[in-house]
Amino acid sequence: MPKTVPTIELNVNSKPIRLSMYYSVCKNPDCDCNGINIALANESYEIAFFIDFGTGSYTESANKNKVYSKEDTDIINAFIVFINSSENKKYSLDFFKKYYKEIKERQKAKKAAIGSFNVGELMPYLDIFWSEKALSLAMNGKDYDIIDYYCVTPDCNCTEIELEFYERPFKVGFRRSDFSFIYDYEEKRAIEIKGISYGQAESIILGFTEKTNEIFRKRHKKLKSEVEPCILEKLSKYKRVNVSKRTNVSGRPTRKLGRNEPCHCGSGKKYKKCCLDRDMQERSGAMRVAEF
Repeated sequence: MPKTVPTIELNVNSKPIRLSMYYSVCKNPDCDCNGINIALANESYEIAFFIDFGTGSYTESANKNKVYSKEDTDIINAFIVFINSSENKKYSLDFFKKYYKEIKERQKAKKAAIGSFNVGELMPYLDIFWSEKALSLAMNGKDYDIIDYYCVTPDCNCTEIELEFYERPFKVGFRRSDFSFIYDYEEKRAIEIKGISYGQAESIILGFTEKTNEIFRKRHKKLKSEVEPCILEKLSKYKRVNVSKRTNVSGRPTRKLGRNEPCHCGSGKKYKKCCLDRDMQERSGAMRVAEF
């Protein structure tokens, strides 16, 4: 659904009618409905219908056997003429097809990201909101894109996030970050610094304004809210077992521990203060970086 509701003017039986237009797409990534839901309304009139891109036909969204009145039919036909008109530069049929494709691709990307996500890991913001731009940083005459990762465990209130920095320009493909660190956007401190010195990390943090930290807060909240139903479903299926049952022959956990959980080695320390760094080194790999 668009953030703002556009108003369009239709020529219905040689009479201009102004209507607010609402449009949406089925968000089921496995559904190939190939069409757009439209609702048109003004102070005295309201109608909803579904347009099939393949056939050009229309039906009522919730009831495909609905019979429209002549007035309904006239308005729907006027709308179809409107979206196919060469004079309509904005809300054309191609616009709605593009919108449909973007929504479906976003939902498929979201499903894939959540499907590969393990409880306790940090999730990349752009894995879910892939159409948004990456954050960026200019440092020492070089430009970097920032991939930001967040905790999405519903009952966790941590404010630590992982930031990975990739120098531009780069080609689409798999590569490791140039440097990274864990950043607490409330305490404004960095830990687990890799690829740069502590002083360099501190210099970057000093450049983070309150506006920057507010961006991290909003992205964290937005990501957590977006994936919460799916994460809760994963948690409901995940059966907690004791350390001896959840480790493999090498002593590594068979799932990804939360950063603040007791370490799997039995030291009594939090995982982030004990074996997290070693485990990350052993399972770390290059990630796919695209042009943003």
